[in-house]
Amino acid sequence: MFFIDGLCLAVMGSLLQTSMQNFVPSDMRSKVFAFENALSSALMPIGMIFAGILGTRIQMNKIIFADYAIFLVLFIYLSFLRCVKETINI
Repeated sequence: MFFIDGLCLAVMGSLLQTSMQNFVPSDMRSKVFAFENALSSALMPIGMIFAGILGTRIQMNKIIFADYAIFLVLFIYLSFLRCVKETINI
């Protein structure tokens, strides 16, 4: 399961970065990437709080399984989108 989650995260992260580099004008890239980094850093404590609350109410293996299932479904859904296929030139 860790392999599947890591694979999905790596592919989706690569697609996100590639898409941003393709569609964001070069003079705006630094601002967009800085905003993306700041937003992900700002949302991290909220995610930790949410994970802590979930961890006290639900068994951890169920949370991890749900995480894997969500990422796998999202990965499969995104792999069939036309705009994603055009981005990776399939």
